[in-house]
Amino acid sequence: MVIKMADFTLFNRTISIPNAYIRYRNMQHRAGQASMQVIKEFKHWYDRCFGIEAVLEKLDEVVYGLIDQYVVDELYGRLASMEIYDISRGDYIRQCVDMSYLDESVERIEYRIMEITQDKNAMKAYREARKAYRGKFIGGGFGISGAIKGSVKAGALNATTGMAHSLVNTLGDAGSSIAAAAKKAGLYNSDTKDSLVMGIRNSIFEIFDNHMSLVNTYYSGYYESGFDVDRASALFENAKKYPDKRKDLLIQAVLTCPTQWILDYIFDNYSEERMHVCNIGNCFSDLESYWTRFEKVFQSEYETAKQQGPQEVEELKETIYYAMQECGVEESEVYDQINYDELVRITEEYLLCTEEAAIKRVLHKFMDYDAPDIQKKQVIKEKGIWEIAGRYGVEYSQEDVDNILSRYYFGEAKQNEEKAQEAKKQIRVVMNALNVTSSQVFDQLEKDCIARLCPNITEASEEVCQKMTERIAAYDALEENKQPFVDEIKKRIDTIWTQEDAAIFDKVYLRTNLHDVDEIRQAIEYVKQKGRTENAQNYINALETCSDKNIKTAQKYPKKMTTIYEILGIGLTFAGVILTLMHPAFCLIFFLGIVLWNAYNRREKYWYLLTINETNLHKDLFLPDKTK
Repeated sequence: MVIKMADFTLFNRTISIPNAYIRYRNMQHRAGQASMQVIKEFKHWYDRCFGIEAVLEKLDEVVYGLIDQYVVDELYGRLASMEIYDISRGDYIRQCVDMSYLDESVERIEYRIMEITQDKNAMKAYREARKAYRGKFIGGGFGISGAIKGSVKAGALNATTGMAHSLVNTLGDAGSSIAAAAKKAGLYNSDTKDSLVMGIRNSIFEIFDNHMSLVNTYYSGYYESGFDVDRASALFENAKKYPDKRKDLLIQAVLTCPTQWILDYIFDNYSEERMHVCNIGNCFSDLESYWTRFEKVFQSEYETAKQQGPQEVEELKETIYYAMQECGVEESEVYDQINYDELVRITEEYLLCTEEAAIKRVLHKFMDYDAPDIQKKQVIKEKGIWEIAGRYGVEYSQEDVDNILSRYYFGEAKQNEEKAQEAKKQIRVVMNALNVTSSQVFDQLEKDCIARLCPNITEASEEVCQKMTERIAAYDALEENKQPFVDEIKKRIDTIWTQEDAAIFDKVYLRTNLHDVDEIRQAIEYVKQKGRTENAQNYINALETCSDKNIKTAQKYPKKMTTIYEILGIGLTFAGVILTLMHPAFCLIFFLGIVLWNAYNRREKYWYLLTINETNLHKDLFLPDKTK
């Protein structure tokens, strides 16, 4: 059974508006929305055509396809929801789809073309064609039903119906003069487009009207056009003029036609009627959402309430909640903001607490606060309230975890071992609670503590280094955090040993006769036995390189000729490469450069080996040498 009236409250009176009126107005709104979508796509297509002939040729195919998509599909689909099952899609189209307004627009364009061509025979053919065409057209015989939809979209509309806008074919060869062609071309303009747009719009509204008429044959009076905008406007204007009769006249105006401006006036001037206005507005899809207006009011009131105190904020929150219930609204930005702000305020209390009992008390306050869990989850995530994160299914990123842990490692904890250990204990609790196994904050805490155990490593003696190593080994910390310090201590010991060994090995090397094989062998064995660092290998390499040939090669390095070899070797090598590209005979220059460069490199190599990177200039390297 269809409910006949919708009841509302306004100015302490119950007013009733026929549901049929509401349904009719909402259908008119949907017609407007559908027409805007169809027209938008039609204009886009029209602007991509190359002339009026191209427009008329494809007009039916394009427009009827859009009508089918945005109008017929929606309206025919509504029938089943209304338990109307005895009408096929084809029958529905024949009864409801009437594009006469578009046809009239096209007829005016086609008649204008005939005037340009001035072809009487064509005019006669056109009138006959229009007569036959109109008969098929008005009945909805263009076949945008599911059965022949494919034909429309394939451009086979003429084959389906036997007739379409055929003037292009009828008159295409007529009036071929340059002047006529220019005039026809001039018809492809914004005025023509606007005329077609108006025909499309009016046709769509006609389809919606026919749909409502069809439904009314099943449910008498389901859609009725009973509102009178002009009369409502007159009542509204008089309401503003006569204060003593204002409320009564406003009620009459709403009953006559609840327009946007009338409801806006009541909403703005009668705060106690806002929820009632919102309820009325919610019934009409063409009206602005009055909840949006409500939100603006609530936002202003919230700013005031925050200055007054928590009690006023809570009272406003209750008011908003009541308004939401009354208006059938599920979400409110201001309501959510109040909840969020209060949760954040409680969080600030939590962050200031140092005692466990106080923390628990504040956490219970947070959990007990009347706010949706989704908002609590948001604040827990943002503010790092790790103690109750699991309860609300909050997961933290590694960055989030480090931010939380940094609360416990600051100030004195970074300078004092006792405070650091307290922080470390708390950090472990948090990490276990969050099921986290690693943290940059935890690692930094341990490294800072270890650093206090071994200050000034780069200047420490071997004995001090050993003591540092022992302290680190005994300290409770992760091995990966200890290792950098262990490596640095080892590096320092290596430096000490290198310096000590070098002082001994320098003497051994400089006392050794580089031409005596036995002395060289003894020196090598000594270095191998006593060497404690990798630096010992430099002395071994020098001693093993000693031979008369290698010594003589090294002795040539300091000579001026060596520099000449370097310069000529590099220069001739590169010059040879370039010249060889010009002629193969120049390859000799390239090879000569390689020979000189190699001679230089051998002298350099043995010189640095035998001088141990020029740290030991052995006397045997400076004996007189006659060779050049």
